[in-house]
Parts: sequence; structure tokens; C-alpha cells
Amino acid sequence: MPPLVSIMKKTINYIQNIKESSISYRVQLSKNRVMSLNALQAKDISIDSEYVKLLTKWRNIHYKWFFSWVKVTHESTYGWLKQYYVPSPSDIIFFIEDKKYNKFGCMAVYNISANSCEVGRFMKGDSNAPKGGMTVALNSMLNWIYNNLKVDTVYLEVFESNIQAIKLYQRCGFVIKKRIPLEVIENDNTKSFQPIQDAQDSELTAHAFALQMEHKQQDSTIDSSHQ
Repeated sequence: MPPLVSIMKKTINYIQNIKESSISYRVQLSKNRVMSLNALQAKDISIDSEYVKLLTKWRNIHYKWFFSWVKVTHESTYGWLKQYYVPSPSDIIFFIEDKKYNKFGCMAVYNISANSCEVGRFMKGDSNAPKGGMTVALNSMLNWIYNNLKVDTVYLEVFESNIQAIKLYQRCGFVIKKRIPLEVIENDNTKSFQPIQDAQDSELTAHAFALQMEHKQQDSTIDSSHQ
């Protein structure tokens, strides 16, 4: 079996085992458990679960920082999780918790391949979250990615206007690789921002711009064991 195929098979099994397990999967962000990343598993998903309610609430609050602007409901969030998230072998969402297991944010890893993966769906849902909590969480998730998914590169895309998010990513070691002109596609109640296909004069006709940012594996000083 070719090495890359073997790596991907292991990664797929690893992600599926986490999502299908009846035992909660948490990545500890420090030895004294000040914070943790809690993987969203199939057992956590029901129409009235806390996870579905929080994702719906936070997605509606932060919708303008997503490339697809749409108002979601508990039903649509639940449907997406059951139909797309649960069966996907290359998508895992982590809720960020404080030491009392209160959830104050989330982030995700997806589009996982043998050499790279994408991170996104960053949402800070609680204004009383620990100071610097998102930075610690992202650094720890990167550490988890390199230790467990064995990729070389992690990338993301963000609106150029989302200065606060860009500063977070840069603090965690991401660098800007590309500026992408975007056009707006409107369909019913959805507004989507997509890369302009015709490169000619795209800088002039763009409705907005995205930045593609990249992170390479490096030494981490953060303790992130799991239980």
C-alpha cells in the first residue's frame, strides 16, 4: 500500500473512532486542566442538545465572518451535523471549555489530506471567556493536529477585513500566503462570497477579499494530552 494511502486510512479511522466513540474525547490544554478542547461526537448531537443550540446561536452572531451568509435554525444545524458532519471522515469540531466544562467557543479541522488540512469555524461565544483563551486553544489544536494527523501544513481563509481574527492567527504562527478577490453570489436567503474565476480586472471588480494563511509544523511548548 502506498505510504500516503496508508496514512490517510489511519487518519480516517482515527477521526471516525473519535466521533463514534461513546467516551468523551477531550484534549487538555494544561496539566491543571484550566481549559480543554472537547470533540463533538455523534452521541452529543440531538435536536435539543446544548451543542446544537450553541452552534446555532454562535453561527448567527458571527455570520458576517463566514463566506456564506445565512441565518440558521436549530433544525438546520442539526440536519447539517447529522447529514454531513457525522459521516465525514475529514471533519472534526472542538468546543473550547473552561475548567468547569463551560463552553465558550469552538473551532474545527476539516479538508484533511495526507499532507495538509484546513482549520476554521472559529467562534468565540462568551464574552466572559478566559483572557487569551482562543490563542491557547488554537495553539493546542495545532499541536494536536501535528501530533495526531501527521500533516505538514495547516491553512485557513479569512476575510481581509477581519483584523481581530488575523491577529489571532498571526500570534499562533500563521503567515499570509495569498490575497483572493471575491464576488458575491446571492441565492434566496443566502449570500455567498466566492473566488472570482476571471482573473482579469478582479482587483477592481471584487466585492471583498480573503486572505489565505498557512502554518508549518514547529516545536510546541503547550501540554495537550487527552483523556
